[in-house]
Amino acid sequence: MCGRYSLASNKEDLTGHFELQTAYTLKPRYNISPSQNCPIITQNKDKTRKLRSMRWGLVPHWSKGLDHKFSLFNARSETIDRKASFKYSFRNRHCLVPADGYYEWVTDRSGKTAHRITIKSEPTFAFAGLWDIWQDQSNAIYSFTILTTPACSQLKSLHHRMPVIINPQHYSTWLANKENGLSEKNDPVFTTSKVGNRVNDPRNDGPDLWLP
Repeated sequence: MCGRYSLASNKEDLTGHFELQTAYTLKPRYNISPSQNCPIITQNKDKTRKLRSMRWGLVPHWSKGLDHKFSLFNARSETIDRKASFKYSFRNRHCLVPADGYYEWVTDRSGKTAHRITIKSEPTFAFAGLWDIWQDQSNAIYSFTILTTPACSQLKSLHHRMPVIINPQHYSTWLANKENGLSEKNDPVFTTSKVGNRVNDPRNDGPDLWLP
């Protein structure tokens, strides 16, 4: 699963890595949590990519509003083509969710310990995402969800699920709403490190959250 992540990469790094045509200056984020507005990447019909701000927690266009039942921050990749909440976006609205790491918690006798997970060779990478627009007569909510998959062998001890990470060479395929951008196997080398308990509170943000 993916319930908290970080993105401290600057505008220049994101523009270069994702070949963005348009971007905006970002504030470093060390503790992004559901319901917050976050940067995601979409692709236009002419294949140019755009950095946009959307709410984390998908609100399907057909729902009655911000009902918690339909504000979904993760989507199981195995069922997105069948679940009513996701199948429209899976067919029509793919996105990349830029990140530089994410968090998982392990519970043992001493309590809950947070672990930060990064990719050794990629300081910036992307989760596979889906997005949608919910609107009424006066409001429009742009929102997204992060896809998850069974955890790889490196990460099973932390959690049985992990976010789907898109290989950079498949960014365009995924953004073009093609499933084979997702099915390509990608097994990066992960680095995990224990961090302090200040990350447990989503109100805390700052580089000190990465300290042991």
